[in-house]
Amino acid sequence: MKLLLTSFGTSHLKGREINNSDIFYRMPPVSMSNINQSFMPDYAMLLLADQIIIDIKTYDRLMTDHHSMFGNVALMIKALYYEGFVTIKDFDETIKDNHQILEKMLSHDLKELDFWIDPLKESISTWQEFVLKYRENFRNGFINEKLNDETSTSEEREKYQIMFHQLGGWIHSMSSMMHHSPILSHELLNEVLNSSSKRKKAQFRESLKQHLSEYLSYINGNLLLSNIYETGFHDWNDFEPFYHEKFMRLGRESYPGEIEIKNVKKLFEISFPEFTFWHPDNIIKALKDKRISELRNLIDSASKGEVEFDKEFANRVLSEVFKIETNIGKFRNIVSYATMPLGFIPIFGTPIQKAVEEVIAQPMEHKKRKEFKWFYFISEMARKMKY
Repeated sequence: MKLLLTSFGTSHLKGREINNSDIFYRMPPVSMSNINQSFMPDYAMLLLADQIIIDIKTYDRLMTDHHSMFGNVALMIKALYYEGFVTIKDFDETIKDNHQILEKMLSHDLKELDFWIDPLKESISTWQEFVLKYRENFRNGFINEKLNDETSTSEEREKYQIMFHQLGGWIHSMSSMMHHSPILSHELLNEVLNSSSKRKKAQFRESLKQHLSEYLSYINGNLLLSNIYETGFHDWNDFEPFYHEKFMRLGRESYPGEIEIKNVKKLFEISFPEFTFWHPDNIIKALKDKRISELRNLIDSASKGEVEFDKEFANRVLSEVFKIETNIGKFRNIVSYATMPLGFIPIFGTPIQKAVEEVIAQPMEHKKRKEFKWFYFISEMARKMKY
């Protein structure tokens, strides 16, 4: 499948281009569950797509002008691009060509401001939760591992102190800006969201309208891009409430690509929780491996409701794989015993015996492991990452 990575800040609104000082501007989404001291790509999501669509400004900024927090994301996108897994598109040009329809979409959305209150609340809550998790990880990891490291030299500790204050200040600002345009202050926004009487006042209603315009123009832009490029899309998790409301009006419970992405993430969380970091080379090898089609077929089955990824599923798979390997081991012992006389042939005995063993055993092993090719595929990737 093709998958579009959104570019934060994409909008048909005039003046939005000026607001590019924050580190998230024109950046693609990152994992909001895999929290580290720098942002991480959604690795599981990348395995779904045989082609990723990225905005030209996003790609250029990742290659030349990204914040250090996006370092891992930049390395991954660069590797995918040079291996032919990335298609570059000009999102702004497409948005410009469809300016009129986007204006109509936004105008229609803003006729019902109260309709977007709950999605906005949920979006803010998701972002604040992400910030809190990041802050905790930063405190535990950076402070405990760096500042309190007794083996560090005085020069290193001084450097760590400077980094600590810089990152601490960034996290503080991150807590309040919610990586969106601050039309309303954080405190005032909460008041407006929780008070229907305040929302009736013209001054607050107009401010809320402007605030929602930032969200909805971005949301609408991504929907339009997804439709024109005929692809699913992946965005920051905190925008999901808006997409759900949009598609619920159309009688759909999910947006393009959402179910597949959630299922592949769930599979890894249940069956391979240790996969928190993939080197770009490992992702490339996985994408080139023919067995990846087995993984994608499994995700497709789950998306159709034929498979449920839960603890019972994980336990069943491990139990079945254990039985398969036990039976294969027993069969190999029998084959080894049966071919033992070949090993007594002078000079060439042992190589001949081993070759015959493989000719007999491999078809049986292939047949036994066929149902769980996806499991052996991912397990092999895990072993490679350890070395």
